Amino acid sequence: MRFYLRTTCLVLFSLNASATELVHHFSNPSFIGGDANKGADLLNSAINQNSYKAPVVSVKPHATTSKTALQLYADKIQTALLNNISSAQTKAIKDQIIDPTTGYIVPNIEVPLGGGYTITTSSPINNTMSMRISDGISNTTFTVPYLNQ
Repeated sequence: MRFYLRTTCLVLFSLNASATELVHHFSNPSFIGGDANKGADLLNSAINQNSYKAPVVSVKPHATTSKTALQLYADKIQTALLNNISSAQTKAIKDQIIDPTTGYIVPNIEVPLGGGYTITTSSPINNTMSMRISDGISNTTFTVPYLNQ
């Protein structure tokens, strides 16, 4: 048994290892390089790519360039008025949903805002509270942090 094992090891380790170079020929005709006989495929692919035209997008001039100074001034006054109205509405909402003694949002209340809008607060869970704004048709819900006293 040992004789066969020694002979097998001697035969295996005495043979010279030989290898040949691996050659790979690309089969994808869109790959640059590879077989020279694929030149026609590459040329057709390039022609097809060059025939593509990008869509034309018309560029409109900036909207403020066509307005007069008086129109720009009116736009600024309108923006300032809308900001003031928004600030007043936000203060009114804040006065209704925040308890003035604790400074925290009052849980489980529904505040009508007028125009069919309401804000509803939930009970705090894991230091967060959800608030829902509804217009009677759709709802938007978001989560706000709620820190315990």
